[in-house]
Amino acid sequence: MSEDNLPKNEPRTIDDAIKACEKIIFWHRVYSFLILILLVVCTFVFYKAFNNLEKMSENVQERQNGQITSADGLEFVSKNATFTYMTLGVYLVVVGILVAIYRVYLVEISRNEQIKLGFWRIRIAARNTDPGFQTEVRQSLTKDAFTFNRKAQSEKSKEVESPVPGYPASDLAAAVLNKILENVEVNVSKKSP
Repeated sequence: MSEDNLPKNEPRTIDDAIKACEKIIFWHRVYSFLILILLVVCTFVFYKAFNNLEKMSENVQERQNGQITSADGLEFVSKNATFTYMTLGVYLVVVGILVAIYRVYLVEISRNEQIKLGFWRIRIAARNTDPGFQTEVRQSLTKDAFTFNRKAQSEKSKEVESPVPGYPASDLAAAVLNKILENVEVNVSKKSP
């Protein structure tokens, strides 16, 4: 494709591509910061909700001299406990989703940083025309300049990965399973006939 056929917003040079990567990285950092603010706000809201539940149950106990005997009081306590568990469940789901989204932005930031470094490597290889620079140095700079393999570390360590990365319950289950598998040794042997 010739440069005349490129859309106007496409980068035409390596410097434009580096600037585009920096712009993408900037906006992903802004979005990840907003996700962190949402996490703090959600935690504060749920903290206040639990405080209000505690105050309401104290008020019920004060009205009934520290003992809950009436049917209305017992009903309130049972609803209060149910509401507490529901609130805690909603909180865990919301935090899990926000953490997963935050991790997506972090992965995108690191991927775009890797791409930006690849463009820098290509630019260095293209601008240097010294005689000794033509062979191995140029090849080593350009080889795998844009390779981004996020799973390279986890493949080396033969651990169980979380099926839903960033979700606390899934991460906890994967960590517990990895601890169990560390302590268990499996030996396979054929039975003799």
